[in-house]
Amino acid sequence: MVFGSFCYKEYHCYHTLQLKSIRITGIQKGFIQSLEIYQSIETKQDLNEVSYLFPTDNKICIYSMQFQVGDEIIPAELRSITQAKEIYDEALKEGKTAVMTEPKASGINSIVIGNVPKGKIVSILFKCSFTSILDNQKTILTKIPLESYDHYGDLIELYNTPSLEIDIDLTISHLSKISDVNVNFNYEYNKIDDYNGKLIGKCSNIT
Repeated sequence: MVFGSFCYKEYHCYHTLQLKSIRITGIQKGFIQSLEIYQSIETKQDLNEVSYLFPTDNKICIYSMQFQVGDEIIPAELRSITQAKEIYDEALKEGKTAVMTEPKASGINSIVIGNVPKGKIVSILFKCSFTSILDNQKTILTKIPLESYDHYGDLIELYNTPSLEIDIDLTISHLSKISDVNVNFNYEYNKIDDYNGKLIGKCSNIT
């Protein structure tokens, strides 16, 4: 699983917008992960259009998505390409903020946000599910790579991004006793009982 990235186009060149925060919340029941993943940026200038690019991943099921620009929440709705384009263009003419999904390239999806004013927090929240793997007979391995793809298909290492705040709040539940939880991240595991616990992780690279 790889995160998407925000970017904007200026003078025929794409510029990646630095993430402000990532928040991952949800539950792991055995091998099944059900997560809400939140990503945000803060605009430094008025932008005609911001794109959120993310790779197609057949190993993950995204079943809900919404955007927020400042205090305005924009939920995703299914429309034909023609209808979506008409609604989007009309909203832009009226000076409104609007969102539309469009195919960008093979394996890459693009969501465009029009009329994004300066000084706004722009965020995406999507709900998804995927499965962990059995590392050995006693260990379940869950990978949430803190990486994203930019417009050119290059990987961005998010963990070392300056001023990025990362929060993880994960409830862990299993039918068998949980003997131990290990994470390659600053974390705290609070045991509820032998079968349930709460994992809290936080990182802030403030510069």
